[in-house]
Amino acid sequence: MATGLMMVGMTASAGHTSACTNIWNWMQPPIDTEHIQPAGQQLEGTTGPAQCGMSLLISGARSSHCAYPFEYRADVAQKVFDDLAQLMTHCVGPEVTERTGKNGVNHPDSYDQKTFQAYNGSVSLSLKDKGNLNQTYIFLRFDAAS
Repeated sequence: MATGLMMVGMTASAGHTSACTNIWNWMQPPIDTEHIQPAGQQLEGTTGPAQCGMSLLISGARSSHCAYPFEYRADVAQKVFDDLAQLMTHCVGPEVTERTGKNGVNHPDSYDQKTFQAYNGSVSLSLKDKGNLNQTYIFLRFDAAS
């Protein structure tokens, strides 16, 4: 079954059940690159393919992540971020932390981050403006519990 981050945004309009199933599947071990991004799929409004990968955390747990590029400060990036945050609240659970940084932040120029606690780890969703790169990014990351 092809599941993954890319399908989250694409299936949200088709129905929450399908989108939630994709999110839950993405959050199940073993996390591997096949489940991070099905080939040829991307979120609405991106300027290129997502950059996805896996990391090993200090605790030994695995983390999967994707970065979705948008035009710098594009309205569509904020809309996709808000839609994904609503979807995560519906599918994963309530937001447990929110961070916002504007002006005076060295890198990135600004950001909004929301974290959602799941039974098997945490999901982080962030929107970051990177003026030096002339890009805005949405980052979606799942850190499995160790």
